[in-house]
Amino acid sequence: MLHRIKNLFSVVNAVVRMSDREARSIGGDGGLANILTDKLGALARAYESVLAGPEMSNADMKAFTGSVLNPFGSQCRLIGPQQQVPQELCQTLALFLHELATNSVKHGSLSSPDGEVHVCWFTTEKCLTIEWREISGPAVTIPTKQGFGTHMIDRLAESSGGSIARNWDPAGLHVSLKIPLGKA
Repeated sequence: MLHRIKNLFSVVNAVVRMSDREARSIGGDGGLANILTDKLGALARAYESVLAGPEMSNADMKAFTGSVLNPFGSQCRLIGPQQQVPQELCQTLALFLHELATNSVKHGSLSSPDGEVHVCWFTTEKCLTIEWREISGPAVTIPTKQGFGTHMIDRLAESSGGSIARNWDPAGLHVSLKIPLGKA
């Protein structure tokens, strides 16, 4: 339990630093409280879904993803088989999903009342793949520079031994995260 509590404080410390950098990159620290509150809220919902389950070591993928994306309600479709996610991946996945949702609210499908995000998952050879597809949003263009959220998502994938691929299809952004299930 002490190890988990220490990990939680390490995560909170990292989220505070990331939120500060993000607030500075958008021109000041006036939005720091909102950015930090959003990120900590996503983590809190993720931990709640993990700790509310019958086993503290795993989380149901659909319930977990639904809890992180709860603020976006019916605009998010969750598609995948019953899948247990190891607790040690939950922080990474919560931040990954939260960052994609934040970018979508700013630039993508979640910025439009008719827009949707489809989150699909499946496993192959001890690897979890999560597909994020935006549809019915504004036309997508390839960004000329990468923002903080993109860098953070890349670091999350790398730190967990995974890989990430993006497709800026004009009809909607598609992001694919592959992450080993045995490593966090």
